[in-house]
Amino acid sequence: MDGQSSFIDTIGHGTHVGGITGAHSNNGIGVAGMNWDGQLMAIRVCKAIPYFPYNTCDPTGMVQGISYAVANGAKVINLSLGSGTPCSSSPVQQDTINSAISRGAVIVAAAGNNGVNAAQFSPASCTGLITVGALDQSNARSLWPGGQSSNYGARIDIAAPGSAILSTYKEGGYESSNGTSQAAPFVSGAAALLLSVNPSLKPQQVKDCIINSGDPITTDLPLGGRKLNVLRMLQQCG
Repeated sequence: MDGQSSFIDTIGHGTHVGGITGAHSNNGIGVAGMNWDGQLMAIRVCKAIPYFPYNTCDPTGMVQGISYAVANGAKVINLSLGSGTPCSSSPVQQDTINSAISRGAVIVAAAGNNGVNAAQFSPASCTGLITVGALDQSNARSLWPGGQSSNYGARIDIAAPGSAILSTYKEGGYESSNGTSQAAPFVSGAAALLLSVNPSLKPQQVKDCIINSGDPITTDLPLGGRKLNVLRMLQQCG
């Protein structure tokens, strides 16, 4: 997808996100992921550039990555990445997402970290997927050092933890990190967990269940009005 055949994570971002979704548990090492029995498919769609969280990714790579994931059986696709242009500016993104959903894939996207309306970002502003905002430990919209904060707006469907998240890191390490990139895999892991106990659910049903089972929250700027609640999700839809 990025012009190379290697999926080795040279930045650490993908490994951190993957650990939140599916790090093994009950092994006395590190952290436990949301769905520790799931299978992860590593697809590198962004070029290995310094300071990745502060850069954008080429939508072409995302489109190729989604297509590859669906063709190889992915049931949940996590997009902890973004471009500072609305989805409407690149119709091929929406078309690819629509195709993936029609083939049974649940797609989860990070809202973005620029403290602006998520409608200005893609894939966050694309329709059909689950767009995730970030919360801190007090259930407030995440604000991070350097002036960054979680994007907000009507396009966000659900919120999840995105401040000081400890997870796996490249070369076998563990790091704490911030971002909607960290919030999104909590939701992706929850979606995979739900499908593991109720595989007959369609993508829209998974999305509806995740949103409707969330805890009500009030934030300074809108983050969907609900926080992910995995137990209630499983009770209602599992």
